[in-house]
Amino acid sequence: MESVRHRGLDRSVDYLGVRNIEEIVEAIEGCDVGIIPNHRNIFTEINTPTRIFECLALGKPVIAPKTKGIQDYFGDNDLIFFKLGDANDLARKIEFAFSHPLEVAETVKRGQEVYLCHTWSRERRRLA
Repeated sequence: MESVRHRGLDRSVDYLGVRNIEEIVEAIEGCDVGIIPNHRNIFTEINTPTRIFECLALGKPVIAPKTKGIQDYFGDNDLIFFKLGDANDLARKIEFAFSHPLEVAETVKRGQEVYLCHTWSRERRRLA
């Protein structure tokens, strides 16, 4: 938050602090879009953040970095992708999400189809 204040963005950023699972659901329900703002490192190149699935479960669009780990599950049209480490591209995708609600709604539907294929009840059967 010190960096946020230093940049004069404290009116635009709300830090909610540590939250339990119920509060996380409430926070996601209260947002317009889920953003996965990963920094570039070896882990973020290969992981698939569960936050993506949490947002899709609640019908929220997701803007995520285009990485191998995420693309192991999601195709190019299942999420709104930005180039990992490129803040300007992320900003463009946020503007796109705001300006194109019908296209974004279709993207959410495709993302939810992926999510539904990977619910725990389905994964449990596959792993049994």
